[in-house]
Formats: sequence, structure tokens, C-alpha cells
Amino acid sequence: MSARRYLKVSVGPDGTVDAETIGFVGSSCLPQVGVLEDILEAVATESAFTADYYAAQGVSQQDTTEETTVAGRQN
Repeated sequence: MSARRYLKVSVGPDGTVDAETIGFVGSSCLPQVGVLEDILEAVATESAFTADYYAAQGVSQQDTTEETTVAGRQN
């Protein structure tokens, strides 16, 4: 059985959106940044791998989390 994968999204009082990918292994979390940008009509302003990402390298059972901050697009 595979691990549950999901995106955790939080919106701050100033409108800043923080997002985490949960349950993604290795670099499989990377495409989710584009998904979030499309859904939120925003661009990522910061993106960082957590310690779980590096620990997951070569360990397929380890969950990976990537934290991303996005800002609304200017049209």
C-alpha cells in the first residue's frame, strides 16, 4: 500500500500562501509546485527542501516534504 500524498496549504492574514507536499518521495514533489501555481494563479517566491527530502534519497519508504511560498500573479 502506498503512502497517502497530499498538499497542505495555509493562507496567512496578509494573503501569503504557504504550502507543503506531504507523502511524496524524493523529487516526486517537484511537479506539485507548478500545480499549486496554476490553482492559485500565483508564482512561487520561495521553495526549500526539508531534511525529509534529503533523508528520502535512496530510502523509498521515507516521506518527503517540500515547503513553498507563493504570491499572486500581477496581471
